[in-house]
Amino acid sequence: MHVEECCFALLNHILPEVDSDRSGLTIDIGVGTFAFYCLLFKQLGFTSIAVEPVPNDELKQICDRDGIKLWESCITETDGMVSIYMGTWKGSENTNLCSTRSDWWGIENKSKQVMSMTLPTLLKQELVNEITCMKIDIEGTEIDVINQLLDIPDILLPLVLMFEYGGGDLKSSKQGGWNSDIYSGTLKCLEVLRVLDYKEIILIDSAPDFSANIYDLSSIHSFDEIFPEYANYGNIIASRDRILSQLDLDRITSKFISTNASNTSIQPNINVNTNINKNILTRVLNKIKRYFS
Repeated sequence: MHVEECCFALLNHILPEVDSDRSGLTIDIGVGTFAFYCLLFKQLGFTSIAVEPVPNDELKQICDRDGIKLWESCITETDGMVSIYMGTWKGSENTNLCSTRSDWWGIENKSKQVMSMTLPTLLKQELVNEITCMKIDIEGTEIDVINQLLDIPDILLPLVLMFEYGGGDLKSSKQGGWNSDIYSGTLKCLEVLRVLDYKEIILIDSAPDFSANIYDLSSIHSFDEIFPEYANYGNIIASRDRILSQLDLDRITSKFISTNASNTSIQPNINVNTNINKNILTRVLNKIKRYFS
């Protein structure tokens, strides 16, 4: 499945439903260089904050142009400075793989010091009263942020939360984002969300022929079982209410299913029937194609 395009379409349906007044903040933690969820949030009418320790020029320009607050920082368990390790893809530096984990797949020995803050510190700095959506894509350290949801008032919990899992290889390999330590963190993320009384999740994986699924968090016996052995990487969207099960999931997601042996070939002319600005999605698709070329 073409993960980012599918998640763009899903959030386009979900967010206006959970917050029709656009009264809550949206936070994009770990923006990267191509899938600009912070821009999607802004185009949907929400106040948007971007958090990225090594922003590229395009992200800076987008934030300046569209009035998106950019924090050049990591969100970790530390207020201060931390080391971030630079990633490589096909022999070239790629900041999409940067991580505060020195053992993250694609990491080289090169590192740099960047600003870091905890999630409570960010929310205090922004005087946040309500969060509609929080997206987290921080290369194997998502649990470090999700654990901090336990330390904030219940009223500040995101109505919708999306985080990335896996990467680097298939689940069956037990390598990359599926090694025992990192994968246990992914499973712990789901456990924390269940403790916090999130109701439903959607699993969107990049594996060919994968179909998105909705799960009731309280009914899952083993979180490991929802990830097939052929899973590669993807996003999980969680909701504090039962809005997800009201979606026409097949209609929204079926156009993003990949039947190729590899999900690195992105179709450039996908017809997305949403209110997303077409220029945004086109730019995202072009970025993804270049990223995997």
